[in-house]
Amino acid sequence: MSAERNKCFQCCAYFHRATAHTFPIKNAGPCASWFCSDACFVAYVAENVFVCRICQGNYLNVARTGKGDGKCSDCKNVLPCVTCGMEFRKEGTWKHECWKCRGKVAANKFWCGVRGVYHETIAAKIPDQVGLAQLRQWAEEAEQPGALVTGETRCGKTRSTLLVMRQRILDGNEDGALWLRGPEFANGVVDRCKPGGTGDLSEWLEELRAVGFLFLDEIDKLKPSEKVFSEFFDLLEYRLCDSNPTVLCTNASHHEWQKALLKKAENRDTVKALFGRIYEFCLPVPFFRTPELRATAEGVAP
Repeated sequence: MSAERNKCFQCCAYFHRATAHTFPIKNAGPCASWFCSDACFVAYVAENVFVCRICQGNYLNVARTGKGDGKCSDCKNVLPCVTCGMEFRKEGTWKHECWKCRGKVAANKFWCGVRGVYHETIAAKIPDQVGLAQLRQWAEEAEQPGALVTGETRCGKTRSTLLVMRQRILDGNEDGALWLRGPEFANGVVDRCKPGGTGDLSEWLEELRAVGFLFLDEIDKLKPSEKVFSEFFDLLEYRLCDSNPTVLCTNASHHEWQKALLKKAENRDTVKALFGRIYEFCLPVPFFRTPELRATAEGVAP
């Protein structure tokens, strides 16, 4: 607009001089060149300034049709949750679910990736309910970043850990969760070290370090080659020292596992350092097939 000849926003008449006006909205400056008179300014405000239904502040509906979407510019990113309908302020990659539903979506996505019969796990059917309760308590209190789950096969170790992972995601505590078996970790390291392998080793290990909850299952089956064991040690060192929730699961007791590694490992000092970290940062959670076996191991009469 020319400084000498302006067009009124309300009546569209051309004028040369104007009285300064200020909109009753956030961060609004004077708008002297917009209106030819006080009457036009008052009429324009009455027709186009509304109260934001989110923050209750005033906003200007530039489109001048209805009330727009009923939100000021600061609240444009407040959207209805596609799951429950509650309005939420979108953050980062979460653009469709409110904070209450994010855990449900993430937990369902995680559980869909749980393979085989483990997908049908029911908490009440876990053989060792005491072990499950101890694992849940560890996850809730988070006093130690790691848990060392031990016991014979068919005790419910893997199922219990998966249930705990799912619940933590439902509660919104984790940014991602990963279930990885010891042999899978070993194969992942070896394959990525080969020329033309399956991917970049550094990037893959960084994903394992950064994931919110890491479950390393059947670690007693981990092949203790120098490279694999070195990467395994570095991974645990990073996660445990950084207080990232990590569960180690083995069919052997920690003493049996340590003894087996000392026999096969090329670097015994690394093995000793590994178990030093485990004893310091991991809560032992033993599982038993029957209450009688637990009572016997704990020295309590059944």
